[in-house]
Amino acid sequence: MAAEPSPYYDGCKIFSWVSDYIGLSVDQVNFIISQFVALALASLFRTVLHPSKTNSGTRHGFGLIFGLIIGYFCFGMQAIHLAGLPALCYIVIRTQSPEIMQRMVLVIALIYLSCIHLHRQVYDYGSYTLDITGPLMVITQKVTSLAFNLHDGLARLDT
Repeated sequence: MAAEPSPYYDGCKIFSWVSDYIGLSVDQVNFIISQFVALALASLFRTVLHPSKTNSGTRHGFGLIFGLIIGYFCFGMQAIHLAGLPALCYIVIRTQSPEIMQRMVLVIALIYLSCIHLHRQVYDYGSYTLDITGPLMVITQKVTSLAFNLHDGLARLDT
């Protein structure tokens, strides 16, 4: 009998029969399947969508669409956070002064991530279920790094 995911898990449950067969929870099966699909798509991306054969817009669109599909497959409606945090940080980057923008992105990203972590602790404390907090930690690092790099480049232009 497979380990039951917590009711907090919102990902796809179509492979629950595989989960029952091999004895892993459905969130772990989904993660393994998504890793193999990503490897197959990477091969396709490298050969069929090679930069010499396609334009960058097609490559970006392919990555965006399949990234969102895999995110939804693994995390369900929690995947909205994969777009929400970067969109919020993008608004801050575009609207704020370059002198303070990087610190505001850092604060907003950490508050957003902390709220998601607190939500998980309140509603699913102690569970080993796959959730969106792992990818959000990576996205927090990426948007913060982007903001600081933009600040460094813009500050260098001013001197």
